[in-house]
Amino acid sequence: MSQQTQINQKCFDFQTLRLDKRTLSRFSTGHVIDLVSNDVQRMEEAPPWFCALITSIPTTVIATILLLYLIGWQALMGVIFLCFLEPYYAFMSSVSAVLRLRTAAESDQRISLMTEVVSGIRAIKTHGWEDEYREKIENTRR
Repeated sequence: MSQQTQINQKCFDFQTLRLDKRTLSRFSTGHVIDLVSNDVQRMEEAPPWFCALITSIPTTVIATILLLYLIGWQALMGVIFLCFLEPYYAFMSSVSAVLRLRTAAESDQRISLMTEVVSGIRAIKTHGWEDEYREKIENTRR
């Protein structure tokens, strides 16, 4: 596993803010801009979720009271069942995040290899390294 992939795996949220200047100097400008844009996108998505979380608790309490009043204790059982499902969904979300992180690491490796091939295509053709790079690309795509 390359050092860049290891650094990407260590930096889950707000990746750029956690990196020091020496680490950032190892990356290309395009990669740093990609990290910053990902961080900004996450920060743009956070406020609506936070507002929805804050308003969902009183809404759930009011809806439970109304269901209890209108339907009876059977509705309370349904609400309790839904409350038990929340930890399951939280766990499955974290598992999904881990899998997405692994997928992103593999994609980064493939993209960096293809960038290397495209930028050095003249040297590859001159030295006759087509077969070696073809094997590398095939192994990476598996």
